[in-house]
Amino acid sequence: MSADEKEYAPFKHDGDTLRIGIIGYGIRGTQLMKAAGFVPPKTIQQYKDDAAKDSSNKRYSDFLEQDDLNIRITGVCDLFDVHAQDAMAAAANIGREGIGGQMGPTPKRYQNYQDMLASDDIDAVIIASPDHWHAQMTIDAAKAGKHVYAEKGFSLRPEENYTIRDAVKSSGITYQLGHQGRQTESYLKAKEAIDKKLIGKINLIEVCTNRNSANGT
Repeated sequence: MSADEKEYAPFKHDGDTLRIGIIGYGIRGTQLMKAAGFVPPKTIQQYKDDAAKDSSNKRYSDFLEQDDLNIRITGVCDLFDVHAQDAMAAAANIGREGIGGQMGPTPKRYQNYQDMLASDDIDAVIIASPDHWHAQMTIDAAKAGKHVYAEKGFSLRPEENYTIRDAVKSSGITYQLGHQGRQTESYLKAKEAIDKKLIGKINLIEVCTNRNSANGT
């Protein structure tokens, strides 16, 4: 490990390691795995190469500064082979290495999420599937005794909300619905300005999101 890498050594947690399964490794699954500390070696290599060319590029150093959450990805589920292979490479990259670095154990690949939920070496799942699968996968994971992180959309139909609630309560699992936008710096700064009364009396607030773009849904 280089001196720069040592400078950004991640924080180490005590306690048992949580074993995670990722369901879906498309755009959002890739982002959530990165947030958890797992990125494929080819992406890390690109980060390093970009940093070497431009000293203001902090993507590599910022990633190294992420805390070690004391988790391991022990299973990945995606129907697409390329996505699954990238997820497995990211999961095995426990040292946050570039190309040619030393890798950890390769997780098991599943093509059916139900098989993952039946596995004894999965404690919790990150659900990064398309929105219309969130409710059913959450319910099935809860019934299987797996803790769940999933994002909005919560469900497609109001009655599913109650089914999810009942499944989570009866199983006793820990469930988190992701609303990461609330932690976006622009929102925090806006709240700070309001709290400090820097912008006077507010009569109207307008917000928008990428859902209004061609890439939205």
